[in-house]
Amino acid sequence: MLQCQKCDQRYIGTTGRQLKHRLADHRGYILNQVTSRATGAHFNLPGHSLAHLKVTILEQTRSNDEEYRKEREKYFIRKFDTYNLGINKEW
Repeated sequence: MLQCQKCDQRYIGTTGRQLKHRLADHRGYILNQVTSRATGAHFNLPGHSLAHLKVTILEQTRSNDEEYRKEREKYFIRKFDTYNLGINKEW
């Protein structure tokens, strides 16, 4: 989960890669102002920056099954309601 420490909005995502590599993607969206990506758009809002980004691991699955990871991602998106109250924009 990525969380904005300025406004407390959250983004839920999953990856089969190492977290540091996936996080580098999100940092790139922010630093390069890639506003077509949810995190790039949010952290480039006025008054927001990369400094407001907080990362929390919600769950580490033992399975590398992508379908299973996607189902867990959907569960957490619903649990935190990150479509209505957060940064997630697509399923």
